[in-house]
Formats: sequence, structure tokens, C-alpha cells
Amino acid sequence: MISAIFCRLGVLTLATLYSIGNISTAHAIGSNSTNGEWEYTLAPLFLWAQGIEGTSGIGPTSAPLDITFKDALSNLDATFTIHFEMKRDKLTLFGEYQYVNLGPEAEGPMGVKLNIGFKDTIAEFGAGYWLFDTEKTNWELLGGAQYTKQKLDVSSHHDRIRT
Repeated sequence: MISAIFCRLGVLTLATLYSIGNISTAHAIGSNSTNGEWEYTLAPLFLWAQGIEGTSGIGPTSAPLDITFKDALSNLDATFTIHFEMKRDKLTLFGEYQYVNLGPEAEGPMGVKLNIGFKDTIAEFGAGYWLFDTEKTNWELLGGAQYTKQKLDVSSHHDRIRT
């Protein structure tokens, strides 16, 4: 049995935005009219700072698990992220997908070298509807759904020799 407690840090560290379509200056400064036309925004790659902290246990044996953002970045095997938005007047539709695969190594009980595989998948979609704005704030009603899956695999050097 493998159990783990994960803490995620949601600090946006890098954003690359690419806009498709005509985004008017009036819309950029707060007007919610797109003149009946759809506007599209695509953010094809962005990176969240992520760390993992907790314990991992196999049977009665457990060990601390602490992977800092720096460790995660240096052990990043794969990542894919995308965010897409569609806006027309007061309605906004959005979707996002994130996939991260980490492959760090650690030292376990009695000095055994552990190979850790951590996969994190998040998919979400939703909608927003503009209600009103003030001088400093836009008010929107937002709703949506999110799917999250985290998978942790731990193997030792001895496990790989036997298979």
C-alpha cells in the first residue's frame, strides 16, 4: 500500500499568452461588449510552481516525502498545459488542461535508492457571465467543474532487478 499527502503551491511563475482574433481596446479596458463577435484567447504553455510534501508508506514502513519546486523542476520528465477562452459580450467559456510527470529519486529506509514516479492531471471547464462593473472591479458569475488525478509510484532498485 502506498499512501501520500500532497501539498500543491499554486503560484503562477510563467505565462505565455497568445491571442487569436480581434480584441478591441474598449474590451481590454473593461467594456464587456464584443459587438456580438466571438473573441478567442489561447495560453498554450504556462508553469505552476509545485512542491510535494508528506509521507509515503509501504506496509508498516513510512518515510517522509519532501520535493521542493527546485527538485521538481530538475526532475521534470514531461509537462503539457493549455488554457482556452471564448468570449462574446457578457458570456465567457473556458477550458484548461494540465499534465505533469515527475521522476525524482530518493533514499529510503536502510539506504535503499527509491525511484519515484508522480503524475498530476487536471482538467477543468466552466462559464462566466458578466453582471456589472464599478470603477475598479468587474463582477462576474462563474461556474464550472474540475477533474484532478494524482498518481504516485515508488520502486526500489531491487524491485527493478526482479522484474
